[in-house]
Amino acid sequence: MAQGGSGGDDVEYQLGPADAHTLGGGVGGATGVPGDAPAGPVVPGFGDFHTYFGERKRKLAEQAQQHARQAPVHAPIFAGVVFHINGYTQPSHYELKRLLLERGGRFLHYLSKTQVTHIIASTLARSKEKEFRNYRVVRPEWVVDCVRESRLLPWHNYALGAAHSAAGPS
Repeated sequence: MAQGGSGGDDVEYQLGPADAHTLGGGVGGATGVPGDAPAGPVVPGFGDFHTYFGERKRKLAEQAQQHARQAPVHAPIFAGVVFHINGYTQPSHYELKRLLLERGGRFLHYLSKTQVTHIIASTLARSKEKEFRNYRVVRPEWVVDCVRESRLLPWHNYALGAAHSAAGPS
C-alpha cells in the first residue's frame, strides 16, 4: 500500500495491477490474485470508494429519518415525493430540506434518476438542462408556495426553463 497526501490527512491507496507491474511487484490486483480487479482507493474503516459511498448514503438516509421523527407534525403534503436539490437555492438548501422532510417528502443527497420525482434548482447549466429534460425541475418557490398553501401545487407553474417536459401528475 502507498500513502498519499500530506500532514495528518493521509489517505491509503491500494496498488492496482499496473502499479504493481511498474514497481516490479506481482501481477494481481487488490488481493494479489492474478486477474483480480483493483479495488481502487481505500478509505480506512470503509474499504473501497463504492463501499464508502454506500455507507455514506445509508447514514445520510438514517439521519434524515431521525430528523423527520423529531420534526414538528405538519400535513404530509410532500408524501410520496422524492427530492434532489441542485446547486445554490434561495431559500437555502438546508431550509428547503427541512420544509420538505417535515411535510412527508423524501430527500436524496445524491441524484438517483430512478428514485427522484422532483429536482429543485434556481438555475441549470446547459448540460444539466439536457440531462434533466425528462424530469420535473422546479424552482424553490414551488416548495415555499406549497407550504404556504398547505397543499401540493401543480409543478408546471414552477418549472425551470426548458427542463419541464416530463409527463405525469404533480
